[in-house]
Amino acid sequence: MTSEEKIPAGHLAEVAFEARFPTLFSIPKRVDEYQELIFQEFDKSSELNLQGITLKPNQEPLFETEQGWEFIHKDGDPVIRLFKNKIVIFSRAYTNYDGSDSKSYKNCIDYSIEKFTSLFKINKFTRIGLRYINTFKVEEISNDWLKKYFRPFYDLERYPVQDTLEFKFALRVKREKANLVIQSGYILKDDLKYVLDFDAYKEDCKTADYLNVLTDLHDSIKEEFKSLITDEMQKKIGV
Repeated sequence: MTSEEKIPAGHLAEVAFEARFPTLFSIPKRVDEYQELIFQEFDKSSELNLQGITLKPNQEPLFETEQGWEFIHKDGDPVIRLFKNKIVIFSRAYTNYDGSDSKSYKNCIDYSIEKFTSLFKINKFTRIGLRYINTFKVEEISNDWLKKYFRPFYDLERYPVQDTLEFKFALRVKREKANLVIQSGYILKDDLKYVLDFDAYKEDCKTADYLNVLTDLHDSIKEEFKSLITDEMQKKIGV
């Protein structure tokens, strides 16, 4: 994924940046101040109450509600979600990573986090993560088509794609610049799609270093992504 790369529609389903930090009980009291700081770019907002279930061994499921706030870019994308212990900036209309325009994904992250750290004085993020979820329509359900564009994680000769009822793969690995969770598989929704999902992360990062960390995460994902697609696919999507 090059800096000014334009992603073909339908290939990149979602990109998400997440920075976690120790719970700040002051956030609900000062969320209006953060809203004012980002209002020039993120002018639509709403409150969130996300419901989830926590499962622990030998205990009943715990149903919890997580309070948060959502801020939407004036163009409709990307979106910021702020909680007491994390801030998330995600996009479902990603066009480029670090282009010169203010709406490039890196610039939106920098804008959002710079405003956040100017208001909430925290020394470090407990975890910084960057995730790219790619989905590719399988145009021909055959080994030849899949091998033309991808380097799958399993033996296609032994398990032909046309005979595979389900495929899910997950790997967590340590690389030089970051840790990664790599997931791959098929999803059937209208059409059969091949998924390449990359989640790169680092833990215990100084807030002042978050842009350097972001660069490391992006570079790590780019390297792994290119290793799992063929030269033919790289030409097709302009990588």
